[in-house]
Amino acid sequence: VGAIGIAQVVAIPDFPANDFFEPGRVFPVCLRHANFALAEDRALDVRSASIKFTDAPDEGPFDLTMNTGRSCPFWNGPTFKDYSTARKGKTEFREWLKKNSAHYYRMIESSRRAPSSYSNLSYYSQITMDLVAVDGTKYHVRFRLIPTDYPGYDDGLPDERDQRNLAEEFDIVREGDTRH
Repeated sequence: VGAIGIAQVVAIPDFPANDFFEPGRVFPVCLRHANFALAEDRALDVRSASIKFTDAPDEGPFDLTMNTGRSCPFWNGPTFKDYSTARKGKTEFREWLKKNSAHYYRMIESSRRAPSSYSNLSYYSQITMDLVAVDGTKYHVRFRLIPTDYPGYDDGLPDERDQRNLAEEFDIVREGDTRH
């Protein structure tokens, strides 16, 4: 799912003044929404939003990729590669989930099932970026994209059944846990 339009930088009092995000500045943008691993929109999967700050097909001044969930199953290049490789097969995914308990919890945090629209989701940049203010101060920043009328929660959050099914399907229920 894609869209083109404009993005206008709004003034945020606590955001450091910098040369790129100047209040009032307008950018032509291209937006692309996608599921991470599964083609079926109803499936439990991480959703993404990618924004290119240009209307040119190739290079632009800034590309921003974000995913659903405040924390994501991957948080840097090597973990993205591990996650992408694991999603290629059920056995590989099971082993990846079992490798680190944070993988399961981050998978639940970032997955959405059958959202009514990609525009009803919130997205977070997962990799911290550097921003240099006009005074030379360096900051570490992350970005988020939320609907204008955001109700405070995402559409399609995994319910208890989704969480239990993921744990059981991939056999990551721990000794002593109750199976339903």
